[in-house]
Amino acid sequence: MTIEDVDLNLLRVLDALLREGSVQGAATRLHLSAPAVSRALGRLRRVIGDPLFVRSGRNFASTPRADALRSEVAALMEQIAAVLTVPELPDPSTLERCFRIRADDAILAAIALPLLRSLEHDAPLVEIDFLPELREPYIDLRTTDTDLTIGVHPEPDADIDHEPLLVDHFVAA
Repeated sequence: MTIEDVDLNLLRVLDALLREGSVQGAATRLHLSAPAVSRALGRLRRVIGDPLFVRSGRNFASTPRADALRSEVAALMEQIAAVLTVPELPDPSTLERCFRIRADDAILAAIALPLLRSLEHDAPLVEIDFLPELREPYIDLRTTDTDLTIGVHPEPDADIDHEPLLVDHFVAA
């Protein structure tokens, strides 16, 4: 059997059954009907080749195979959640970092003071190193010595993210 042959939704059902110990409890946890969970349990039994849960008086009791799967299934569910969770963006007010920005003097004169004022209010622990422009603007970006380069540059290679900030026209008089 290959991974393409397995309905991975069954892992959610198995995890809920192992946590709750009953079809009704698993159904409530998963927001499904008890018959839907019962059908999924039947499919799990066929796939795993074990009854997983058996009647013990009025309750369900897990089989040794189900008990052996308990920690593995819980770990898998945590891994799946980690893969599918969007990471939170850092809070600027608590971010401690130094950013290195390269630009020519005219650009730095225009952006430095407003940027520093904004950071003072929104991200007080962030520092900015303003560095002079280089002839080869992309070398530092590739070596992570610079976080941002602002200037008039030729079209960068595909591995460099770039965004036009403005278009300016020169006029001679």
